[in-house]
Amino acid sequence: DNSESKALIELNKFVSNIGYKPYLFPNGEIVTPNPNFRLVAAGNTWGDGADISYSTRESLDASTLRRLARVECGYDTNLEKNMFDCNDQEMFDFCMTFRNALNERDGQDEFSTGDLVDINNYLKSGIFDDQEIMKLIFIRNRRIETLQNIISIMANNMNTDNKYYSLFKRMVNNKKDVQYVKRSR
Repeated sequence: DNSESKALIELNKFVSNIGYKPYLFPNGEIVTPNPNFRLVAAGNTWGDGADISYSTRESLDASTLRRLARVECGYDTNLEKNMFDCNDQEMFDFCMTFRNALNERDGQDEFSTGDLVDINNYLKSGIFDDQEIMKLIFIRNRRIETLQNIISIMANNMNTDNKYYSLFKRMVNNKKDVQYVKRSR
């Protein structure tokens, strides 16, 4: 859903070549797929175009969609736990509860593996303190009402003695800490 449409036309030709016949690539190379070849593609939508979270996604044409099986794939928290090597279990717990609160709230907002990787890097490098991490990752571009709702959902699903939950709650309740923050990766 974020691919160049001309690339998808070529991909369509390749995957429609039933019987693993040789395929002529645009560069002149001829390749015969291995019988064990499987194509795995990923997208942020179901191929039906933009939504509130992914506003620049394109609709995929029907022939492409017919050749792809839709499999919903959530986050692998075991993998994320292994990637989160800064040894801060309290932050990891806060992150997972925050994600669950977003999903419980309306499912339209995301806390991704990329966010977790950023937090891990920030904590390990010491480049940002806890308050800056809260602003950059958790508060960023979210309305105060949304943040207050997230706090109440989280309160029912985690140990509220968690230092990151306490900081997050304090910052949201102190409205001057809640400002729209843009971040780049």
